[in-house]
Amino acid sequence: GVAATERAARLGARVCLVEARRAGGTDAVSGVVPARTLAHIARLKRTAEGLGRYGIAAGGVPTVDFARALARCREVAEEVHAGKVELAAELGEGRNLTVHENVGAARLADGNTVTPGDSHAVALADGTTLRADRIVVATGGHPRRPDFPGAGLAMVPTDLWQPGATLPGSAVIVGTGHTGIQVASILADFGCRVHLLERGPRILSHEDHDVAAAIQSAFAEHGIDIVTGVSAVQGIERRAAGPDGLVFRYAAQKDGDDEHEIACDAVIVSLGWVPNTAALGLDAAGVALDKRGFVRVDDCLRTSVPGIYAAGDVTGRMMLVTGAMHEGYVAAGNALTGAADPVRHGVVSTGGYPYPEHGSVGLTEAAARAAHDCEVAVVPYRENVRAIIDGNTTGFCKLIVDRASHLILGAHVVGERAVEVVQLVAAGMATGLRVEQLAAVDLAYPTYVQIVGEAAYRACLALGIELHENAPPTAPPLAAAQ
Repeated sequence: GVAATERAARLGARVCLVEARRAGGTDAVSGVVPARTLAHIARLKRTAEGLGRYGIAAGGVPTVDFARALARCREVAEEVHAGKVELAAELGEGRNLTVHENVGAARLADGNTVTPGDSHAVALADGTTLRADRIVVATGGHPRRPDFPGAGLAMVPTDLWQPGATLPGSAVIVGTGHTGIQVASILADFGCRVHLLERGPRILSHEDHDVAAAIQSAFAEHGIDIVTGVSAVQGIERRAAGPDGLVFRYAAQKDGDDEHEIACDAVIVSLGWVPNTAALGLDAAGVALDKRGFVRVDDCLRTSVPGIYAAGDVTGRMMLVTGAMHEGYVAAGNALTGAADPVRHGVVSTGGYPYPEHGSVGLTEAAARAAHDCEVAVVPYRENVRAIIDGNTTGFCKLIVDRASHLILGAHVVGERAVEVVQLVAAGMATGLRVEQLAAVDLAYPTYVQIVGEAAYRACLALGIELHENAPPTAPPLAAAQ
């Protein structure tokens, strides 16, 4: 929404940004930013626990004041929000930009009578009606809540960092996607006893197999109990007040679907994302939804109603912040200029912030081998000098290269700063960099990102490539480039 607003304002349109709560998006208000802040606090705690290895006497075992940790989450969110406010002020100076925050649910009004060229009406909760020639719907989504017996006793991940939340002593986490494993890791670092449950045969089912295996092994060493092959959740009930007062019941495939029980303080369910469409009046406006309830759009982000566009999580296309921002930018541009610029998410890097971190881009090894003749090079973190210096030798970097073209098909990194490290590969893939060109880049020493260069070098050796014959061309002088 903010990206669409910025693009529209810079194109000279009269723009109104409407937000039910606080402008800035789910990432800043209730999702990514507080989650990553807690992950950073967990990282600081691990660092403090290892200070003795470096001759630093800190005194005592580090503990987490969860109330203060949540206060820090709010402070960070405030800083992010302040940046959005500054952007609005900058754009509003000399332009027609209005921001409506904390106005409650807004609805598309009289949309069923709209014809091309007419304006669209948006009704706010206080009775105000806004009219516009073009509308971009960018309302995002929220965590899916469960519907099994006793589901009212369960939490979703965002509940964990709301004001007043308390740190459970023990928790069952259902779902092992990026969010589920991040919450499991944070809670374990904070001293919580964690049980992590997954319906499938392994955690992180969409990630490269080696990534999932490495994190599952690290979790087991960290004392996290992992249960895979869960066939059904039977429900939750409260049997007592105080510690371990909840009982979570489930059945597992491996033992004939027998029922099991886990006593815990909290059950946290991480089962996906639901679009924020229920209160928008989309049906009355004629805006079509897909079978999952997301707004249906074409590649140019046009909905079924002329003049109404949609972008971000509400479309179900790319459930990532940067992808949503790009869609907002394109949707506003198409809406105001009449262009038909398509959005196709090509090279997309993803990552998560448990311990250890993981980052990925492109094909998994299994997918690459199924479709390509490829070479795979793997470098363990224990061979990276920066990792040795910092005492962070858990993990690896895997590079997957097409044998014929020498183009990089994918990369998967587990370890310290993994999400940052994989961005180098993502940039190379997006620009068509061949593996020998990547191997010939002089990367700073000692850095974590050097592990990518080493993996590229080993891939070249396996492919029989002589680097001096394939070095990247010298960059042209600035004047020539201009």
